[in-house]
Amino acid sequence: MAIDRLRKHKIIKVIFDTSILLTPFEFSINIDFELEKLLGSFEAFIPTCVIEELKTLSEKTTGKKKRNANTALKLVEKYKTIECKHREPDKALIEIAKKLPKAIVATNDTELIQKLRSRNIPVIYLRGKNRFVLEGELR
Repeated sequence: MAIDRLRKHKIIKVIFDTSILLTPFEFSINIDFELEKLLGSFEAFIPTCVIEELKTLSEKTTGKKKRNANTALKLVEKYKTIECKHREPDKALIEIAKKLPKAIVATNDTELIQKLRSRNIPVIYLRGKNRFVLEGELR
């Protein structure tokens, strides 16, 4: 099984995008628990441009979106940040995933999922509003 092959690797690196960081507040899912169930041990990274995108959502939206963005900003404090050169998070996520060994991108953005698939970059996304699935193989 693909997951068994993943667990044979040392530490898997998961790069989060904005959409996946909002998941816990939209669908009541525990990101860490679900990823650990799927991958075993993993290390989470948040690109700085994703943090900036969350800050923008926090400042320029209202209501539930604003609350979710603010809560996601608190959530990212427990993860490692990684500098990105792009201001556009999609490009940064792809670039980082290509350079970082044993990296998987976690996203719910369908457009980004398609870009990752076309570049053979492994991706984790939410299925059925209650579980993560992994698509692709680690390099």
